[in-house]
Amino acid sequence: MIAITFALPAESAATAALLSSKQRQKSSAGRVLILGELAGRAVALVHTGVGRTACTDSIEQFLKGNTPQFLIASGVAGAVRDNLAVGDLVFAENFSERQLLLRARSVLGDRAPVRRLHTAEAIIDSAAERNEIASAHGADIVDMETAVIAEACATAGVPLLSLRVISDTPRESFPLPPAVLFDMAQQRTNFRGLSARLLRQPAKIPELLRFGQRMKKASATLAHALEDLVRELA
Repeated sequence: MIAITFALPAESAATAALLSSKQRQKSSAGRVLILGELAGRAVALVHTGVGRTACTDSIEQFLKGNTPQFLIASGVAGAVRDNLAVGDLVFAENFSERQLLLRARSVLGDRAPVRRLHTAEAIIDSAAERNEIASAHGADIVDMETAVIAEACATAGVPLLSLRVISDTPRESFPLPPAVLFDMAQQRTNFRGLSARLLRQPAKIPELLRFGQRMKKASATLAHALEDLVRELA
């Protein structure tokens, strides 16, 4: 079995749609686990939640009861430099097992460059925050889970490959402040708060719709790349 992690079900929807013999379970950490076959191989789509605390509980519980052939840490990431665009695929060199990364690069070729990833403690949006991460960590992209997943995989002896799709960049940032789009404490969008914000700023509605369309397209790009990787690497 190959495990593929995503922070949230919204990130995995396009990949889940490609699965056959699909089964949904609740993990011991209370999150959705989707089992099935992708490209004829057994896979588990693991939802970790957003951020260190949620991810630690989810990934450790999963690896206590499962030993995948390898694990792909996937989902979305933000770019902190201008050399990436929304929808680009990126391998994280500093979190991927070397031989697995070499094989994965031979599968995807120019579709996914290799960059350096930094795992942050909060959602990064402003240009100043992005510049600070790029400067302090030599990073090109940022997420909130991969370092946690890497620690758990190292402890369990599971090879890790990190593949992310870009959701936001310095030039194409979030349409609204991250705290409005996602409530970290509740691990979900506060739709009442979001609706109230849009009532005050109706001009943001088209931006939000365009952002949703970009995410849908990016998720589909990621899903097909994951399908190719699972087919060739298993």
